[in-house]
Amino acid sequence: MVLLFNFAIAPARIFVFGTLKSLTKGEVIYGLLNSVGTLGSLAGASGIALFAHKRKIGISKPIFIGMLLESLAVLLLGLPSLGLLFVGILLLNFGRQILNISFDSLFQKIIPLEKLGTYRGIFDALSTLIIPLSQLTFAWLIEHGVDVSMLAVGVFGLGILNAVGFFILIYSEQRIERCA
Repeated sequence: MVLLFNFAIAPARIFVFGTLKSLTKGEVIYGLLNSVGTLGSLAGASGIALFAHKRKIGISKPIFIGMLLESLAVLLLGLPSLGLLFVGILLLNFGRQILNISFDSLFQKIIPLEKLGTYRGIFDALSTLIIPLSQLTFAWLIEHGVDVSMLAVGVFGLGILNAVGFFILIYSEQRIERCA
């Protein structure tokens, strides 16, 4: 599910460059977008640390929230609006940071520490394969005339389905552990 989610979220960069190529100051805007993305990452990291510590929300809720935010961000990035591009990048990096921190916590909780590096390495390697395949697929679709906004809506739906599926999977596992 997580790899399918990565496939759904990966075209974000393709959508951004698609919007920027039609703008005269695309290079400057790309630099500003990187700054906004960094701000989103910092806010996500500090937010998850403070909020999770104070509220004791567990691991599954931040994962679900991060997946929802990233899905919404990709939808916004696929719409032809400069304002939505900035909001989308902020949400994408905010959600990504929450998701990464939560997944690291989940991996540490489930996988024994002596095997954690191996499993995390395998997962990262699989993600590294999935993301370029997704970007190539979406670039090819766009080059062959598929509307970017329609792709964004489809990717948004796929991301939401994965988020809900992952949340159900985690919730059912937690429920089984409580009953045992």
